[in-house]
Amino acid sequence: TFHEPLHGDLMLYAVSAREWLLGRGLYSDLFDVKPPGIFWAYAGAQALFGYTRLSVFALNAGCAVLTLLAVFCAGRLKSGRLRTGLWAGLFWTLISGDMNLWANQPNTEAFINLFAAAGFFILLGRKAGEDLSTAGAVALGALFAAASFFKQNSLAIFHPFSFQMDAVPP
Repeated sequence: TFHEPLHGDLMLYAVSAREWLLGRGLYSDLFDVKPPGIFWAYAGAQALFGYTRLSVFALNAGCAVLTLLAVFCAGRLKSGRLRTGLWAGLFWTLISGDMNLWANQPNTEAFINLFAAAGFFILLGRKAGEDLSTAGAVALGALFAAASFFKQNSLAIFHPFSFQMDAVPP
C-alpha cells in the first residue's frame, strides 16, 4: 500500500515530527496533544529516510513485521507447535491489513498493538500460578510504559490484562 493515500492523522504526525526535527517544540505551536511516542517514531523514520512517503512506509512495514513476529512467537510458545504460530500470524495479518479500517497504516494503535503483542508473549512464557521473573516483569513494564507514550489510555487496557493470565489454561 505504498501509494495509498495517507490518513490525516499520519500526515499530522509526519509534519509535527518534521517541524520538531527542525527545532520547533512539541506542544508549543504544533497542534496535536498526543503523548510524544508517535512523534518520536516519525522523527526517527524521517531521520533515516527523509521527509518522504518512504519514512511512513518504513514505519508501517517495520511495525507490522515486528508485531507479526511477536504474534507468531506467542502462538508457537503457547502450543509448542510451529503450525499454531503460523495460524496466529496469518490471522493477525488478515486483520491488521484491513484497508477499510486503515489498520494497515502506522497510527498510534499500530504501535500499541506491537507492545501489547510483545507483552502477551512475555505473559504466555510463564506457567499458570507462577510469578514473572524480575527480567520478565521489567520487560513487561517497559512495554506497557512504551505503549503509554503513544496513548495514555493504553495503561488502562493493559492493567487488567496482566493480572488475568492465570485464567488461561496451560
